[in-house]
Formats: sequence, C-alpha cells, structure tokens
Amino acid sequence: MNLPLISVIIPAYNREQTLKYCLDSVIRQTYTNIEVIVVDDASTDHTAYEINAYLDPRVRSIQLSTNSGAQAARNAGIQNAKGEWIAFQDSDDEWLPDKLMTQLNTAIDTGTSINYCECFIKTRENIEVFGTRGYEKKIYEQLLIQSDTTFPGLLVKKECFEVAGLLDENVPAYQEWDTSINLAKYFEFSYCSTPLFIYHLHEGETISKNTKRGLQGIEYIINKHEKEIEQYVGSIVLYHYSSYLIDEYNKIGESSDVLDKKLYWFLKKQEKKIKNCKKICIFGTSSLGLQITSKLSEDQKATLFFVDNYYTSDLFKGFPVYPLSKIKELNPDIVVLASQGSAMNMLRDLLKLGLTDRAVTSKMFESVM
Repeated sequence: MNLPLISVIIPAYNREQTLKYCLDSVIRQTYTNIEVIVVDDASTDHTAYEINAYLDPRVRSIQLSTNSGAQAARNAGIQNAKGEWIAFQDSDDEWLPDKLMTQLNTAIDTGTSINYCECFIKTRENIEVFGTRGYEKKIYEQLLIQSDTTFPGLLVKKECFEVAGLLDENVPAYQEWDTSINLAKYFEFSYCSTPLFIYHLHEGETISKNTKRGLQGIEYIINKHEKEIEQYVGSIVLYHYSSYLIDEYNKIGESSDVLDKKLYWFLKKQEKKIKNCKKICIFGTSSLGLQITSKLSEDQKATLFFVDNYYTSDLFKGFPVYPLSKIKELNPDIVVLASQGSAMNMLRDLLKLGLTDRAVTSKMFESVM
C-alpha cells in the first residue's frame, strides 16, 4: 500500500514551554510518513531555539517576520506543505500515538476528504472527554448551527483548500468553526469517536478567558455566513446568536446598535407565524416549558402538545407528551424550543426531520406573545 505523505502544520507563538512535548507527540505517531512544519509567528521568546534544537529530519520551520496570527501561520504552512494530506496541531496540545493512522484509515475507508476526531480536555485538576457530537458525510447545515470541530482534530486532503480557499485570516476567534463551515460546503466529513489527542486548557490563555474576543469571533462568523444560515437552517439561528451576543456584551459593559437592529428584524420575520399559529408543539418538558404553558393557557391558544424523549415526571399532567419521532406526524405550526442552553442542539434534531422552518426559541415566542 502506498502511504501518502501527511504534512503536520503547527503555528507557534511564544511556546518555548510547550513546544517540545507537542513535537514529541507528533514524532511518536505510529504513522511515520510525515513532515512537520512549525510556523514561528514572530515569537519573542525561545520558540525558534526549541524548533532548531529538535533533530528529527522530518521537522522544519518557517519564520514569519511579523506576528500575523494563527490563521496566517497555518496558511503559510499549507502553502509550503508537500503532503497529500494536511493535519493541524496546536503548539500546546498532545496527540495520542495512533491519531494519524486511525484518522487516515477512517477517511480512506469512508471515501471522505476530511476527518475529525474526539479528544480529551485536560486542566490542572482533571482530564475528561471533550464531547463532540460526531457528524458525518454532509454536515454543512449542522455546522451553520454550531461548531463541532477543533483544529488539532482535523485531517484534510490538501486539494480541499484549492477548492474552498485558504483560511480566513480575519476571524478573531473560533477559527476552526469558520474553517470547517467553508470546507463542509464542498466536501463530506468522516468522524472518529475515539479521543485521539489531548487539548490542554491553560489558565488565562483561552478564548473563554478573553470574553470580548470570543464574542467578536462568533459575531464575525454569523455575519459572514448570514445569508447561508438563513437559507439552509433559518433565521432562528441568527436570532439566537444575536440575542446571545447582546446579553453577553451587556455583561462586559458594551452594547451594539447593529445587533439590536438585527434582533428586531429577525423577530419581525417570525412575528406573523407565531401570532397566527393554531397548533403548538413545545420541545422539552422543562420548567421553562411549564412557563410557556401557563402563558398559552391565559391566551387560550389552540392545540398544545409536548415532545421530549426523556419525559419521566408528571409535571405536565393533562397535556399529551410524545417522543420526538412523532413530531412530523403531528404536524405542528410552530415548535417552541423550551431550553436556554440546549436550543441549538434541539434545532439540530429538527434539522434531521426537516422542520427547522417551524422552530422558534422560547425567547422569540415570549417576545411576540
């Protein structure tokens, strides 16, 4: 069997403390036909020394003259890669020994050009499975709803970038989400459910520790893909993220007139549908669902029922509760997502059933009613 060359691209900025264990984990792969390209993004510490001190001939470096960001560093690596496949690694994470072999075999067996995998997430206190959902084949619409990939988990045929283009260097955060959306528009994905790398969550260095940059990343991606999101999965996604961003910006003392206006217009698009509905399904038997029920009882709205695969209590005694699989047969006018934290997961379930056009969030519903 001809073993294709895999180019491993590692962007690095001031990673003298972590780069050696990162490189060790790559070099120890059971799949050995690799080249490793470390792109030093104009580090000011001893990162360059650590690269040059690594004696394995498969490791080479590219030095950027100015600090340009991780996406620019990855692009430099892609453009200089000799391999048929591209794998990405972050300079502070660790691969497990069979990562590349497992992913490449899966991609070849499934005939897909892109594979991604589950991982462990490690903090100072513990290590646990990250929790990716594992979508396969055509996942463009799922990714328009929510991200499910990480850069160190991606293995991509180099030719994919010739079709989808290089990475967007202007994305402030959640760069793997934007990259995966762009790739999924043209190519099918496969998935490895076994955790194949360790994602190190360092104190003070994560997106979650830089709230504003994280919010700007989400806003950038939603704006960039707004037309496609509305076309394929509905304005509910745009409303959800706009509402979320407004709330989170407020928490850090900032506001956005642009987001406020967008939220207004997304709601206006749904207003007629919500006001004229005669058959209402509430997705989720939570306390939030109970609040919505009380509101509807006051307004004497028409037929009301619930769907929930995990309903076990008698909280909604007197109302019919069905499994999600019955929802198409029941044919509701609207489906109210009775959850704050899991609304996008619920929307993914409705996407499989072709019902995203009928979905509204509880916040949308209550704003109109």
